[in-house]
Amino acid sequence: VEGALAKLERALPPDVRERVAAVQRTLTIDAARPRDAPATADVLALGAAAHHGHRVRLRYTSAQGEETDRVVDPYGLVQLGGRWYLPALCHLRGGLRLFRLDRIGAIESLDDRFASPPDFDPLAFVRDALAAAPGCWRVEARLAVGIAEARTRIAPHEALLEAGAGGVTLRFSVEDLDWAARYLIGLGFPFVVAEPPELRAVLRGIAAQVARAAADALP
Repeated sequence: VEGALAKLERALPPDVRERVAAVQRTLTIDAARPRDAPATADVLALGAAAHHGHRVRLRYTSAQGEETDRVVDPYGLVQLGGRWYLPALCHLRGGLRLFRLDRIGAIESLDDRFASPPDFDPLAFVRDALAAAPGCWRVEARLAVGIAEARTRIAPHEALLEAGAGGVTLRFSVEDLDWAARYLIGLGFPFVVAEPPELRAVLRGIAAQVARAAADALP
């Protein structure tokens, strides 16, 4: 597969090849399927701007529906918990902010340059921002497996793992409980949700859907 991808990359026009390479160098991604995939052009534009240190003007819609024009210094791209995020220094707000790519409208790369802080960790910033966000859920589940086996399916950037008696405690923050439920199911490990209780309700709903599908006879 890697050989085929390398051949495909060599066949790309030089400008497109450089933009793809820039995204690869600035992107942190988990293995779970994203819920809202952004436009490829947006990923390429923001990845290239982050890599080359170009400020960006963008149109952003907040969770409350407020639209604003922002000039930002993009520090990287992170796909986590089923969504794509842009950690960036926002010149309108005067500080670091987290932007969801599905809420970004027009994107314009500017001539102004910036330098990312050398010790900035995009993934850590996204994790901390989600954990503190009022609209996010803090998920804790106990997996009935050992820590070594859990690590074969859970990448370090996906969740925090803590070994304990009888299994592993998994913790992560997410905006979408339906995505969290399907992520836990997809791991393939026996698990029990410690919190939030709302996640258990989502799981019961999924279980009911599966039970109905299993009971229905084909025409």
